[in-house]
Amino acid sequence: MDLPLFHRDPQPHVSLAWAPGDRAAELREAAARLTAVAPRSPLWRAPVHSVSCIVGERVYTVWPPGERR
Repeated sequence: MDLPLFHRDPQPHVSLAWAPGDRAAELREAAARLTAVAPRSPLWRAPVHSVSCIVGERVYTVWPPGERR
């Protein structure tokens, strides 16, 4: 894939929760409470070696940096 660089220093992340807009405030409050109790907890961390996107039947490795896109 020959795509332009989107971010110079990407910081991949994973969404752990989702809620409809009318419940978003409650979700933010719950996340804030959990973070206040254990901001450095191992529960909030997981090793990631690569990130891939599946589009149709093709798999594209989009991270780590340095791999040709």
